[in-house]
Amino acid sequence: MTQSKTRPPESGKPAFQRMQFQNALRHIGRSILRARTRQDLFHEVCRTVVEKGGLLGSWIEWQDPESGSITIVAESSEDDNHREIIGLPSEVRRRIGLDASIVFQTGQAYVFDESVDGRSSERLRNSPDVSPSCAIAALPIHFRGSVGGVWILLGWEREYFQTGEFALFEELSADISFALENFTPEGLGVYETELKQHAVAAECTNYALLSESMNGTITGWNSDAEKMFGYCEAEITGRNIEVIISKERMQEQSATLAAVARGDRIVDYETICVRKNGEHFPVSVTLTPLKLDDGTIIGASMIARDTADGDRAAVQLQEALAQFKVVMDSLDEGLVIFDTKSRLLIWNAVSLRMHGFSNPEEPPDKLQELSTLFEVSTLDREVLSVEQWPLSRAIRGEYLHEIEVRVRRLNVDCESIFAYSGSAVRYGNDRTLAFVRIKDVTERKRAEEALFDANLKLEQRVIERTQELAVAKERAESADRLKSAFLATMSHELRTPLNSIIGFTGILVQRLAGPLNQEQGRQLEMVQGSARHLLALINDVLDISKIEADQFEIHAEPFDLRATVEKVMDTVKPMAEKKKLTCRLEHQLSIDHVISDQRRVEQVLLNLLSNAVKFTEHGGITLSVESLPDVELLNSPSQDCVGFRVIDTGIGIVPKDIETLFQPFRQIENGLIQQNKGTGLGLAISRKLAHRLGGEVYVQSEFGIGSVFTFILPINREA
Repeated sequence: MTQSKTRPPESGKPAFQRMQFQNALRHIGRSILRARTRQDLFHEVCRTVVEKGGLLGSWIEWQDPESGSITIVAESSEDDNHREIIGLPSEVRRRIGLDASIVFQTGQAYVFDESVDGRSSERLRNSPDVSPSCAIAALPIHFRGSVGGVWILLGWEREYFQTGEFALFEELSADISFALENFTPEGLGVYETELKQHAVAAECTNYALLSESMNGTITGWNSDAEKMFGYCEAEITGRNIEVIISKERMQEQSATLAAVARGDRIVDYETICVRKNGEHFPVSVTLTPLKLDDGTIIGASMIARDTADGDRAAVQLQEALAQFKVVMDSLDEGLVIFDTKSRLLIWNAVSLRMHGFSNPEEPPDKLQELSTLFEVSTLDREVLSVEQWPLSRAIRGEYLHEIEVRVRRLNVDCESIFAYSGSAVRYGNDRTLAFVRIKDVTERKRAEEALFDANLKLEQRVIERTQELAVAKERAESADRLKSAFLATMSHELRTPLNSIIGFTGILVQRLAGPLNQEQGRQLEMVQGSARHLLALINDVLDISKIEADQFEIHAEPFDLRATVEKVMDTVKPMAEKKKLTCRLEHQLSIDHVISDQRRVEQVLLNLLSNAVKFTEHGGITLSVESLPDVELLNSPSQDCVGFRVIDTGIGIVPKDIETLFQPFRQIENGLIQQNKGTGLGLAISRKLAHRLGGEVYVQSEFGIGSVFTFILPINREA
């Protein structure tokens, strides 16, 4: 349970309560003026009478006009004890006398307190179920000609609401009722709009602006009113207008307010006002009725001018105009202001220069007259009528944002591109001015056009160059195909002489044609070795040429995989043993036969194993063979394969050299490779053969540790 406020002191209690009530009423008066919705107003009223007025609690019950049901729409209480009263069910509240329906039916206020003119509810006073220790008051809130809600107040004790103070609450409930009309669809925003319009005029001329309800209660107060009268807004809002009017002029004030109630507007009415310090001074007052859309007068707006200070106001006005001109001329873009009759009122210095004028007297006063000096057209050079000009569109209420047009000065034949932005602005009593900002974007548009032309030329050049490259590519590919076709068809002519050389040198080396001395035998063996090396080179060149010329045929048929692997290992073992290397075969096969080109499979394996022996000086090589189910190869569905892994303990490969490893005629540079100079075609042919067989060749290597070449082969080439 929260701690309760301090009970009002017994000594001087009425004066203390009256001070609290008046403080709350001032704050509620401002809330009535500022609230945007009915709910905001109700919550603020309940909160203020508790926090500022010292009451124990307050709530508002509202009746649904269609169903007739009554609900609590806003509440505030000092502590949990009194919040319990608010939270009682409606039937319990009716039983103890808190029956809001009485007020809804009669439209009359009542209190549980005999001290207020005997207006206590008879039912509440005689109820046997309750003897509340606090005072209870209920006041009607009228809405659209009937009681829409009930405002209930909880005081500290019996006889808490004295006659004078209760009358203030009754008047306040009437003000709340009046304020509710401003939240209806018919009246929403009218009051606020009127005040804002008058506030603009007052702030621009340094005049005091205040507003009052029809009973004379001050409801609005601007900063210049504070300066003029000495009261701040918080201490004056909610008080009667008589506090700032000389007593001798109060009768005149009543007459002027009556005239406003009839709908009259009173201009420059001379009267005497009183400042907070008691000083009397002459004032010229203009009173304007504040009306709803249906014509109902809801109050008056009052503009006050200290006539004793007229000269100072004139000086301030001149200073304001001078400041306005400085601001206008300091803008870095053009600004034109004109009214709804197409009268050009103001050109700033930039806008004058943009249009070729040297002083403000040169431009014509009417927009129509500008058509004799300028021609306005779209960027595509479609001439626009005056009604289609951006300035005319702004007068008609259109919102402009960067509307670009060509503007040509006829007498000097000078053309620029301007971008217009702005709109019409309403002020005062349905008066409108159009403000249009103008930017010269000529250079920017020229740069954009130049860039666009350059892009077109570049795009055309790219197209032409692409076509040239396509022709060159076709020529290169055609030449490559011709070269490959030529080499492929030359296989017989190139191989026959070499085979003859190898055969005849073999006969001589074997001394079948007669005896040879030692040197002659050595020389013939060198010739035979060179011929065999050349034949291997020609075979490699012819193989890769046939592949590239698409003349390489694959003959797929079943063969014994285990026998093929062992045959290849038997071929390589002598080479390995000559270098004192171990040579091992490991296999984990679940099949014995595959369907592929046996000769080409052997060729790939021999290339990979020969390379491993060639570039391994210590350790050994291993061929691992295993079955691989459901392997996904490039551009092929998953299928069962065989994996061959050639593992060596050789020199390894630097990572940057792996990219060029499978390119034809490319060999990486290191000392061991220089000792084993080859054609640079073995690995390239191996990968291309693997692709033709439907498989792939991969490599993993660590420099100084060794390499692993993996050959993946589908078990069914026909699949």
